[in-house]
Amino acid sequence: MFDAVLVPLDGSREAEEAIPSAREEATRHGCPLVLIRVVPRPEMEEVRVPHGGPARWRQPWSPVETRAAVEAALGYLRDVILRHGLAHDTELVAPVGDPFRQVEHEVERRSRPLVVLASEWGIGSPVVSIGEPLRRLLLSGTASVLRIQGPREGTSPDRMTAAHHPAIEPDGDSATFTAWV
Repeated sequence: MFDAVLVPLDGSREAEEAIPSAREEATRHGCPLVLIRVVPRPEMEEVRVPHGGPARWRQPWSPVETRAAVEAALGYLRDVILRHGLAHDTELVAPVGDPFRQVEHEVERRSRPLVVLASEWGIGSPVVSIGEPLRRLLLSGTASVLRIQGPREGTSPDRMTAAHHPAIEPDGDSATFTAWV
């Protein structure tokens, strides 16, 4: 059904909670597992404009600094592969730019992707641990999303993967599911 399983990561252990379920889904569908770590583009410096002329544009990062940030992101992803025992052919993607746009671009490159991300419990409802960019992806409806949710406070700490848990529920539309693990 899916041709790739995408796992956006922000560098936190909470976001990595999605990896075991993502690996299972990739195996189940016989498709590649793709780990994504977006390097957010730094903000432009505020430039004071002297009267009578245009502001000079100054690149926030030099090409060397940009390449170093991408290499650090790829190093993090290689470490994730080792820590989680993933296959060495796991695809690693470390684009630079707006996190939502970069993940959306990776989604659009594939015909039937599944995005797997972790959630944590917030006040009243689950909160996606990797923040606003991925919340926007959920709302955009551009991809099927499997949201892996950790146990509620006071419940058993035993881990159970989505494939072995009976409570996989649709979240309003048919393309988004929550797996209670």
